[in-house]
Amino acid sequence: MSDHVAEIEKLMAEADGLKDGPAKAAILEQAVAIADTHQDVKRGYAARKKLLPACLDSGQPDLMLVAYSWCLAQCDRDPSQFNLDDILWEYRWVVSEMTTFPAVSRPQIEDALADITRRYLAAGSTLRPIHLLAMNVRNSLKDKPAATACYERWQGAARDKYSDDAETERAFVADYYFFLEMYAEAIQMCDPILKGKMKSEHFFGSDCADLLYPLWKLGRKDDADRCHKKGYRYVAWNPRYVDCCGDHVEYLALVSDWPRVTRLVEKHLPVALLARKPNDRLLFLRACYVWAERMRRAGHATVAVGLPSDFPVVATDGKYDLAELAAWFRADVATASVAFDARNGNDWFAMRLARCDEDIAAP
Repeated sequence: MSDHVAEIEKLMAEADGLKDGPAKAAILEQAVAIADTHQDVKRGYAARKKLLPACLDSGQPDLMLVAYSWCLAQCDRDPSQFNLDDILWEYRWVVSEMTTFPAVSRPQIEDALADITRRYLAAGSTLRPIHLLAMNVRNSLKDKPAATACYERWQGAARDKYSDDAETERAFVADYYFFLEMYAEAIQMCDPILKGKMKSEHFFGSDCADLLYPLWKLGRKDDADRCHKKGYRYVAWNPRYVDCCGDHVEYLALVSDWPRVTRLVEKHLPVALLARKPNDRLLFLRACYVWAERMRRAGHATVAVGLPSDFPVVATDGKYDLAELAAWFRADVATASVAFDARNGNDWFAMRLARCDEDIAAP
């Protein structure tokens, strides 16, 4: 066995002992680099295949997109050695994550949807999983008619071996209802979550976060409090869930829990500012705007909070001016919202920011 093969196998064995996440992704990146240096396509493919879920679960979709494109090219180039069916499932992650980057154009996303549809049809799929994926993509593009059309096609498609499990489908349909602001239906879909039943830590944490705003809007504070207390622990530890942490920040700001929300901002803002997904950064900073402006309107002029040393707003004697903070957060979010709305072809993000202003003024 050559030295490079032994090193790759050592790294991959080390990665196998870790949960999917940033540490595992870093080790697998090393394995990929060694394989590429030695033009070892077989081991480069194997390392990248393991890298894909590690990237997904560590909030590094940019790295995942590059790794998957390389794998897909190998499958097309040499299908006898690299079986496309082995990575068809992961293709759905890639297409879904494309929407989180405003620099990825809508035509590029539509081309990817067309390509994955063609490949799943060739594999014999009923397209049930692709209709669900397309619904999620249209949710992210804030295209309500297109999302509804995909939802209806999903309902009419039979299950196949590529279909998501029942818990995943439930969570994705709930996301669709949340997007349409059909809050009663979304909450009903999440009834197991409200009862504390957990089949998946991922969906339990993300659904609890999604439920916070609708429950607050409907005046169900006790239920929202339970979702915050039970769900936060499942999203607090991983940069993948920066957007979910933003939901918790927004909720705590809306209920005026200043000590707790300030601690969450202090903990998660440094991560959000460096988020690999522009969408996550936008969502967290939008929640921070709600926090700063609502706290200011509650009569607080300054706040003592530990922020990164290079943060654009400068503290005086360890305290930040809330008006300055709110203005900076809103300006940053407005700029990002313009980019997403331009890509999506609508004004959803601008309208959502305007709704934040209404929520801030709520008693």
